[in-house]
Parts: sequence; C-alpha cells; structure tokens
Amino acid sequence: MNNKKLGNKIAKVRKEGNMSQAQLAELLFVSPQAVGKWERGESLPDFITLNRLTEIFAVDLNYFAENSNELLYYKVINENTGYVKINNSLGNNNLIGEFDKALDSLISNKNLILDLTETPSGGNSTVARAIMGRFVNKVLPYQIHEFDEKDYDTKRHWVEYVSPRKKTYKGNVYILVGHWTGSMGEGIAIGFDALDRATVIGTPMAGLLGAISNFRLTETKIGFQFPTERLYHINGIPREEFIPKILCKNIEETLEKAKEVAF
Repeated sequence: MNNKKLGNKIAKVRKEGNMSQAQLAELLFVSPQAVGKWERGESLPDFITLNRLTEIFAVDLNYFAENSNELLYYKVINENTGYVKINNSLGNNNLIGEFDKALDSLISNKNLILDLTETPSGGNSTVARAIMGRFVNKVLPYQIHEFDEKDYDTKRHWVEYVSPRKKTYKGNVYILVGHWTGSMGEGIAIGFDALDRATVIGTPMAGLLGAISNFRLTETKIGFQFPTERLYHINGIPREEFIPKILCKNIEETLEKAKEVAF
C-alpha cells in the first residue's frame, strides 16, 4: 500500500468521526505519535490494527485499498513479462472470470508476476483454487487443514487440492507478497509454493493464525475475527511461519527483486 494515500484515508475517517489523534490512539492501544506517523505516511499500521480501524470507523477493508473499485489490474510489462495485481478482491467470485480474461491475454508471455501485496481482506478458497488451477496440469495438494474437535479431544486433518482448469499457463510465475497479504492471499502464496509453480518474493506476510471467522458481540455489536482452524503448507510448516523464497525488507525492495528475476 502507498503509505501517503493510506495515511490520508486514516486522517479523513478520523476527522469525519470527530476524533483526535490521541482519542484514536487510546482505542488502538498505541501512542498519538504512532497515529501521526501513519497519517503523514511515515509508517504503516500492522494488519491487526488496520482491521481494528475498520471496526472503529465502520468501513470495509476495501476502503483502505488502492484501486478498490477494480477487481484486478493487468498489463504487459515487456515482450517477456506480464503483470497481474489483485486488488483486495479474493472474496469476490467475479474475480475468477476477470482473472481468466487477464491470464488468457498474457498466456504467451514467458514470465508472469502475480501481485498479492494488497489483499488484506482475505477471501475464499473457491477463488484461490480457480486461480491456481490455471497453473497446473494435474490434481495436486496445496494446503493442510487442522481442526480441534474439543468435545472428543481429537483433531481432524484434511488436505485441500487444486484441479486444473482451462488453458494452463506454463511460463515462470513470481508471486509478490507483503505485510498486507492476509488470509487467503497467504494461502495462495503458500499454495503456489507447495505446487512448485512459483517463486514467492517479498516481506513476511500478515501471519494470520489459520482460517479466520467473523464474530460480533450481541450487546455491543463490536465485531472481531478469530482463527477457527489451523492451516499448513504441504511440507507441514504452519502458514503463519512461511517465509518467501526471496525475502525482502519492504515493498520497494520486493519490486526491485521482481524486476531482477522477471525482466
């Protein structure tokens, strides 16, 4: 995310809510100085804090995303490389058709960059499997689920698979991730890695502890999210511990590394 644009949006909703930086800081358990830095674009709130901001100001996470009116953006960078950016829309099934159109137009490119750096809202596995299904030619596992059956002191495990669909993209794939790659975005990243179909480039991701469910308190109507099952890479590593193959310090370095390997 662009620090300055996000800072402007935080300042806008805060002022519209007639709230001072100090008051917002108190609700978020941070210092007023931290809020000031966000609004000036000098730093970014973490993923959990961003979710809390949406609850305080009753806005959707899409409000804070760039190009939030478009499901995705794609272009040809050069004769060898295509680029697709998902705009925080992994929970929208309409993304499947839009992604198919984008990939079909880039199918002849030798390299493809799939940018998941702005997917904080997560999504659903139907969209994830549809995207990954364009990159495999046989049924393959992409993540492991684990769920506690507390009434019986047992655990339930199952493996989720990706099935091929439509024309397969056979070129090199590079997945860009960052601190704002959350939930299903993380699942797609580790999925591509498990399928051995992409190189993941970027910073550590949001690190959400498994599949997230939404809840709301009956009396106060305050919403919150809570992990309801654990998710693992096919190699057994918990999803939240996954580290990109090409590890970067920030989004600027991520983009530079992508240029080095894909251009």
